[in-house]
Amino acid sequence: MWGKDVELTSGKGTSQTEHKIVSDNFGGVILAWEERTIINEESHVYIQRIDSLGNKLWGDKGILVVKTPGSQITPHIIPDLSGGAIVAWSDCRNDLTGANWDIYMQRINSRGEPLWAADGVMISTDARDEFIGELLPGMDGGATIVWNMVVPGVAGTAQGFEFHFRKLNSEGSWNPTLMSSKFLSLPASETNYELADDIFNDGENGFAIALIAGKNHTDAKLHIQYVNPGGEMAFAYDGGLRIDTLGSDWEDIQLSTDSIGNFLLSWTQPSDSATLVTTHKIDINGSMTLVDSKIEPIDSF
Repeated sequence: MWGKDVELTSGKGTSQTEHKIVSDNFGGVILAWEERTIINEESHVYIQRIDSLGNKLWGDKGILVVKTPGSQITPHIIPDLSGGAIVAWSDCRNDLTGANWDIYMQRINSRGEPLWAADGVMISTDARDEFIGELLPGMDGGATIVWNMVVPGVAGTAQGFEFHFRKLNSEGSWNPTLMSSKFLSLPASETNYELADDIFNDGENGFAIALIAGKNHTDAKLHIQYVNPGGEMAFAYDGGLRIDTLGSDWEDIQLSTDSIGNFLLSWTQPSDSATLVTTHKIDINGSMTLVDSKIEPIDSF
């Protein structure tokens, strides 16, 4: 692409992991990574922009996103609309022992200057463990962040999970009514979950998520929730729209929309000789209608 190697950092006395890369929408790229110092074993998030010719635009070593004590890890990054980027990370500044990690975000403009609060905007400082799921670009240069938190169970029981989101505008502010909205909960009995597909961005500042809970068990269930551009949940039930599966064999689950805003949910169920491919339409009220069902034979050798 550039006809030369571009060295992000010398690497002396440090190790670099968790590299993320996105387009800057002007022919170049923006990268974020976690850099760990060997001496004090702290980790910090750096960000760098490289133009279409392979030139580093934000200094030789990139930009240190946070300068407060403590470690910052697992960066997530999306481009903004102006040649800059929005980055989110996990941060232990509020607990230097590293026992509890919080979530912060920052927007960097095309010149490498931070635009939001110094050392980042606080997203969540809950005492429970928080894990960033995804960053979704907003239509105004802002972003929506989705994360989940572990919910400790009653003594002697398993843990559950809650899913939260926050919508920030291009200035790093959010609607006070949406400061930290929980949009989906999985009880302790359904903790073995996985994302059925990437979190779906509807292109209008709304998003949808599909989760399989209890996968590899005969009582596996599919949970779907849609959060509209105004931050309202489509399905009021705490666990979203729940679909009981036919067993543990759902695979390749995909979520999309049709031309009028209905969700299209498809999945496959393989057997020894064929694969059943099923597609359902789900309207905004949660009514599900079978659209297509077909059997695809498995080639034998």
